[in-house]
Amino acid sequence: LAAAAAADVDELDELDEDDEFCDDAFLAKYREARISELKEADAKKKHGEVIEISRDQWQREVNDASETCWVFVHLYQDHVTDCVALGRVMDELAPKHAAVKFVRIRATTAVEAWPDSNLPAVYLYRDGEMKHQLVGSRQISAGPPPFNVASVERKLLELGVVDAAAV
Repeated sequence: LAAAAAADVDELDELDEDDEFCDDAFLAKYREARISELKEADAKKKHGEVIEISRDQWQREVNDASETCWVFVHLYQDHVTDCVALGRVMDELAPKHAAVKFVRIRATTAVEAWPDSNLPAVYLYRDGEMKHQLVGSRQISAGPPPFNVASVERKLLELGVVDAAAV
């Protein structure tokens, strides 16, 4: 039964033909439940990349999207070193935590007079509203700059944005 618990769809088909798993009714019920679990897990992993947004896309890409998942918004400027470092970290985190939507927007596109001294900035949205605002390098990671995947991931874990099982 342990083999069936970790099986994907193809492996479940193979177990269906194995004499050890010959209780057809049990196996059919178990197979359907496992396929449902796999589909649900796959549906949660729908992002997996960092996308650039504009101000007019904010409502749809951030507020509306946060109704179904966490949205990580990075306000940045290309000439700010910590923004560049956080951008690289996001590129690694996005495929690993595909249940979280990662977006970035140039700070002065989001807010015309946003000061470089408040960069990098991260907004974390869920249920249509901002839940956490992290301004400056020290707030964004659980550890000193420069950013790395582990330090930002720990911060997201502390805030409940990612699951411990995914870290």
